[in-house]
Amino acid sequence: SMYWLCTYFWRADNISDMPTNSDMSGGANIVHASESRLGFGYSFASNLSSRWSCGILDEACERFDIDEKQRFDNALQELEPSDPKVEWIQARRELSELTGRNECRLYTARIYTDDKFAMVVGVKRAKRFLR
Repeated sequence: SMYWLCTYFWRADNISDMPTNSDMSGGANIVHASESRLGFGYSFASNLSSRWSCGILDEACERFDIDEKQRFDNALQELEPSDPKVEWIQARRELSELTGRNECRLYTARIYTDDKFAMVVGVKRAKRFLR
């Protein structure tokens, strides 16, 4: 049987909201994940492919975020302080500090197995996203 390849444990000491089981883990936060896709059960190739696809998309978004951050920085220098765009950028960056995620984005992209989805504001940004 290959089912042992579809389950894993890891320590999550820095995640405060994860449940602990100190009786079995010696005080460490142990997280268990068993890979099962909705009602489809276990599918080894599908799960590996899905993780790979998510990783590729995450890398693409991280690279795009770097480019977008520079463009937002430039906009803050070029725009008048009273411009509503300045307020939006600043508010989204403050929200990013609270959530720990990049909330100053004018795009989103997701993938589930082989189904990709992206939504981008503006034609120029869409062209940059696709390159």
